[in-house]
Amino acid sequence: MITSSVNSYDFFDRFTEQIERRTLHALNEAARQGAIVADRQSVGLHSLTWRVILGHGTEDGWASAIKAKHPLWHIYDFGSLGKRGRTLKGNDRRKDSWTVRKRGINPYVAHRHPETLTDPDKGIKGRTISNPARTAGRKALIAALRRR
Repeated sequence: MITSSVNSYDFFDRFTEQIERRTLHALNEAARQGAIVADRQSVGLHSLTWRVILGHGTEDGWASAIKAKHPLWHIYDFGSLGKRGRTLKGNDRRKDSWTVRKRGINPYVAHRHPETLTDPDKGIKGRTISNPARTAGRKALIAALRRR
């Protein structure tokens, strides 16, 4: 009987370094690809540009991302008012009317106008930016990890 054994415990540091280096490279590539797709999807929108956040360590592992330089990018992504492509957050809790109480002002009853939320002539049409960017980033991440 011929047996052989390989003790790899001496090489764990080297393996870990290589895995971390490949992972960071793949995450950076995924973020860049996501930013390219997000820029392409947001062409013509008012000063909407994207910044790549390169791979960095987190408490759970590694992460990379893209960040919009415009604070209202989600309105361009999902739309607003009558052209909104998503349901409103907490839609079941929205009241038709409510009492407004402010200091120094007599309380009054405010009424919600439902046609504001459903009128197709109002609002911004969503451009669907985040989902294609996320998909492109995932594809780039998987492709980079599969490369040798």
